[in-house]
Amino acid sequence: GEAGNDVIRGNEGADNLNGGADNDTIDGDAGADVITDASGNNIIRGGTENDLITGGTGRDRVEGGDGDDTISTGAADDAIFGGLGNDSLDGGDGNDTIWGEAGDDTLLGGAGNDRLTGHDGNDSMDGGAGNDFLLGIAGNDTLLGGAGDDRLNAGIGNDLLNGGDGNDALLGGSGTDVFIGGAGRDRADYYYESSRGVRVTLDGIANDGVSKSEKDNVMPDVENLFGGGGPDVFVGNNERNFFKGGGGNDSLVGGNGDDILEGGAGNDTLDGGAGNDFLYPGTGSDSMIGGAGTDTAAYSERTENLNLSLDGAANDGAAGENDLIGSDVENIYGGKGNDVITGSAGPNRLLGGPGNDTITGGLGADTIFGEAGDDDIRALDGVIDVIDGGAGTDVVSKDANDVVSNVP
Repeated sequence: GEAGNDVIRGNEGADNLNGGADNDTIDGDAGADVITDASGNNIIRGGTENDLITGGTGRDRVEGGDGDDTISTGAADDAIFGGLGNDSLDGGDGNDTIWGEAGDDTLLGGAGNDRLTGHDGNDSMDGGAGNDFLLGIAGNDTLLGGAGDDRLNAGIGNDLLNGGDGNDALLGGSGTDVFIGGAGRDRADYYYESSRGVRVTLDGIANDGVSKSEKDNVMPDVENLFGGGGPDVFVGNNERNFFKGGGGNDSLVGGNGDDILEGGAGNDTLDGGAGNDFLYPGTGSDSMIGGAGTDTAAYSERTENLNLSLDGAANDGAAGENDLIGSDVENIYGGKGNDVITGSAGPNRLLGGPGNDTITGGLGADTIFGEAGDDDIRALDGVIDVIDGGAGTDVVSKDANDVVSNVP
């Protein structure tokens, strides 16, 4: 073809077809064809046999058909379907959609925000630069996110997930999977294992997953773990970990970094370990262990009226909740209701949050923020406290040397 919108069809032999410029429709039919199109938004079908197809600068739809096909497209947003056979599919630049379909396929997204789906077979996928979505579905697949914030979903089979650069989400499935985070802050997400619960230790040993027989391996360069609805056990490392338990009675152990542990629904145990940790209990009777470092029990998303104290007794949370804030937790962040917050003998940081709160500082050199609402702040302890009433009409009982602001 030349300039113009051409319709070109090959024959049963090995054809050399060139669409030229403009929007062409090319069908190679039978035979091992070489198909090239320079520009335009084209529809190209390889047909049977092993075809070599090169798209142009426009938005192309390329279907390999039967055979082991090699397909590459240009810088626009292209759609590539490998069909049957072991295909090599390269989307080039642009936001491409690539389906390997049947066979052991190689999918390359290139630059752009691409969507790669392997489907059947043992596939190799590389998203390249950009924020990509890679889906293995079935087979023993290798998924590489590349640069960008990628989402990798392995599906069924024994899969290797490598996020590459960026903040990536790695979702395994049934089978023995390996999770590699790469640069950035990455997470292994077991959300879809909703009922069985998982055990994951960020130690690079193949003992993770739903059961001992699954033998997933979540590598230490994965910083964050998300659980599902079952009873999950997460154990951290020296990095700054973020663990989200979800539903179920979870045990989240942070390790030596400055960690964020979020229990979710269920009766959870949140153990910060060493480091300055934030512990977010959800609904249920939760136990919070601070460990070494300066740790915070954070109820900032809760809307009920809460009673929170640093006395090490199981009397915290909403009425009847019976949370236990351990005595090795130093700080409390209240919720959005009218909370009663009581400190300890050590130096505490106590935040009331929105609502009309009653905050008692204890015997240490405390920092107290009433925040929004009409708060009652009590800091008569004989040491120098720092008090900020925040918005609202607050009542403050204080010592003469306390540092006070935003109080009428």
